[in-house]
Amino acid sequence: MSAISSSVEGFLSEAVAGHGHEGVRLALDLLDNGTPADHVIVDLLAAAQREVGERWLCNEWSVADEHLATAVSQKALDAVAGSVVPAPARGDVVVACAEGDWHSLPAQMFAERLHLRGFAVSFLGASTPVDHVESLLDRHPCDALAVSCNVPLFFDGVVRLAAAAHRQGVPVIAGGRALGGDEQRAAHLGADAWAPGADDVPDIIDRWW
Repeated sequence: MSAISSSVEGFLSEAVAGHGHEGVRLALDLLDNGTPADHVIVDLLAAAQREVGERWLCNEWSVADEHLATAVSQKALDAVAGSVVPAPARGDVVVACAEGDWHSLPAQMFAERLHLRGFAVSFLGASTPVDHVESLLDRHPCDALAVSCNVPLFFDGVVRLAAAAHRQGVPVIAGGRALGGDEQRAAHLGADAWAPGADDVPDIIDRWW
């Protein structure tokens, strides 16, 4: 087991206790010891959030526990992102959650990982109204709109965001837990590409260019 994998349980123990400072310190210590920021986000914070979801589904943790832990993950993600100097800009991406989807932390992790890869990223947070996103795209030219959807109930929000982006001439990348393991759902919902993670976005945008 790697050092970062063995840190997940310790992070969860601090998080569910509401110990934000200790959870953030654990994440930053990994950075200080040479772990790449991308690995801290994926192998510690995202792994911890998956475990949070599993414990909630199994009734091991309450909604309050889940909210406590997620808040600490949010603080740790902000601290990690603020501690790293990203690569020179190679493109501009707007990241939004499907309207109705309030699960913003996975989308923010995706946005920060894009930033580490040298993209200028505008992260709009949870459930931004479609007309507001379209207004932003009208005044903020970008290379792509990345749409995150984690609950199938909000597929219609993906459809409407894709249509709004296309009206502004902006191509759409869709991803998130609800989009499954291939490009079929993304294509049916109107997206131009499907990305399972931040690693896939540079090649997608390079092909579009």
